[in-house]
Amino acid sequence: MKETDPFIIFFNRLKAMAPIPQGYEESIRELFHLRKIGKGEYYIRKGENEERLSFVVKGLFRYYYID
Repeated sequence: MKETDPFIIFFNRLKAMAPIPQGYEESIRELFHLRKIGKGEYYIRKGENEERLSFVVKGLFRYYYID
């Protein structure tokens, strides 16, 4: 059975890269909020500043950088 909770998916992948000290998971989780972006929607537009960390749980996310 596949896990569907986005936070559990995130933490499982994070733990595969580095250990998370006991008790830190809940503190880290409080920093995140779930945001669903539909097809054709933008995560950020030209002129906006992004100060958030993002994690794609399901689907494809294209990233364009225009200088």
